[in-house]
Amino acid sequence: FAAGVLACDFGAMLNSFSFMGLVWHFPGKQTLILALINATYQVSAFLPVAIQALMATFDIDLSSVMLFYVGVVTLCTYVCWRLVPTQQEYYETAKAALGIPLPKPPKTLAPCQMCARACDVLRIHRLDHVASGLALGIGFCFPGFYASLAGSYGEVLFG
Repeated sequence: FAAGVLACDFGAMLNSFSFMGLVWHFPGKQTLILALINATYQVSAFLPVAIQALMATFDIDLSSVMLFYVGVVTLCTYVCWRLVPTQQEYYETAKAALGIPLPKPPKTLAPCQMCARACDVLRIHRLDHVASGLALGIGFCFPGFYASLAGSYGEVLFG
């Protein structure tokens, strides 16, 4: 159960980052996009409550609810596959929003060079980056506190 909670939390964080792609499609709606980014993590914490309500309302077991959930995820995957723009459309929309094209993605991955360049950028405004890192670190403590309570909550919820 603990591994499932951690995987769910990590997936929710990744989902939040994926919303950044909407910036190019809605350049005048950054506040809405940031609100959606923040909401994805909180909405994921609602999933156990929804599962518990389904189990109690329809008097079904966890495996039936999870089978239904797999169906919903499969349907959502298909809808996203049909509706999400291609990489080419993404680059064209970014170019229209920015007025200049985005650089093409590299053909090979160079993690050491990427980390070195990132450190160079962070050194420009050190104090701002340290303050931002501390704020993010403190903010991400709360999911850890939630995860520490998830074991006993899961036992009560699922038996």
